[in-house]
Amino acid sequence: MENPCVMVVDDNKANRDLYMDLLEMTPFTGSGMEVARDIFAAMGADAPPILAMTASALPDLIDRLQEHGFVGLVTKPCGVSTFLAAVHWGMGGKHQEFKLF
Repeated sequence: MENPCVMVVDDNKANRDLYMDLLEMTPFTGSGMEVARDIFAAMGADAPPILAMTASALPDLIDRLQEHGFVGLVTKPCGVSTFLAAVHWGMGGKHQEFKLF
């Protein structure tokens, strides 16, 4: 992937800005507020890996994320190293299992 792209979605603008700033320290770029379901519907198996980020890691939410094609979940609050490790893992290729960070 020549210009890998990371989608940052958060309902809090300050959080979005923070994570976008962190991504500027990596070879990845950030993009807009697309809905994961639409991405998977449009791209199918060619869809990029999508990680969710939320303060809630309830089993029901995890099940729904997996059903919608998410490859992992980063729970907030999280440190810089956890966030960047999740991004690098997500961009690392095909994923066999859903992963929690």
